[in-house]
Amino acid sequence: AALGKALGRNSVLQRLNLSSNNVSGQDLASIYKQLTDKSLHYKPQFSLVELNLDFNRQLTIVASNAMNILGNLIAIATRLQILSLNNCNLYKRDWWTHIGRALKSNPTLQELRIRGNNFGKLGCKDLAVGFSSNTNLKKLDISGNKLGVLGGAYLGTMIENNSGLQVLNAYGNFMEIEGTIKVI
Repeated sequence: AALGKALGRNSVLQRLNLSSNNVSGQDLASIYKQLTDKSLHYKPQFSLVELNLDFNRQLTIVASNAMNILGNLIAIATRLQILSLNNCNLYKRDWWTHIGRALKSNPTLQELRIRGNNFGKLGCKDLAVGFSSNTNLKKLDISGNKLGVLGGAYLGTMIENNSGLQVLNAYGNFMEIEGTIKVI
């Protein structure tokens, strides 16, 4: 709660690195509540340009709607350019539905790091939805997510729909030659 309140009142904080801090879904809920509390006498600002939540494997524990909350945070962070969710244990498909929707509503995001979450082909499919309208994304690290051949096809569609993508890191996804060709 204190961190959410501080974020809401601090209009100059641009980079926040909370990696390896056991941030939980409940913590995300508290931050979101503070940032969106309309009863506060001050207007909350969310000026972050970079948010790093790497290695917070507790994100999905405690709050069952943690990914919905994270998606909402991404959506209201109108200045957010870099989001890092590497190795956060985000392997369920429905979690990526929320992230995909958030990407759709946040056109400022330029770099997304989601390495090592093992969300597979279906998570990639849901993520692709967000890429259809977010053409400002320049860097994507989607490595180590076990996408497989079909996930490679979804990744290929993501690249095709995003003409601004300049850097793609997709190692360790077991796409085989068939999936890799679809990416290229």
